[in-house]
Amino acid sequence: AIAQIQEEDFKGHGHAITNVGVSASGTTSTTGNHSHTLSLQRKGNDVGSFDPDFNYSSKGGNNATETTNANGDHNHTVTVSGSANGNTDNIGGNETRPKNMNFYVYIRIN
Repeated sequence: AIAQIQEEDFKGHGHAITNVGVSASGTTSTTGNHSHTLSLQRKGNDVGSFDPDFNYSSKGGNNATETTNANGDHNHTVTVSGSANGNTDNIGGNETRPKNMNFYVYIRIN
């Protein structure tokens, strides 16, 4: 149709994310008096760092689950760090263009 305005746009593209440092920390809310369950796995002859006297063979071979004592109303600090790799989503249109309007041009020839 004649005299239609076409909004500006940019050609679709994405961006690579390589080894971007990521870190975050925070504190969990308190949930009252509670205990925690630890899932432990022995690797080789390592008996684990939680309890050197822990007997894995009586708890299921190389895997074990242990529950801590309840420790009253408390919260936890959580820290996460590492790196991120990947790609952003592709966004944009089919072309890069400024805002424009189409119209017919007539040339009169005598």
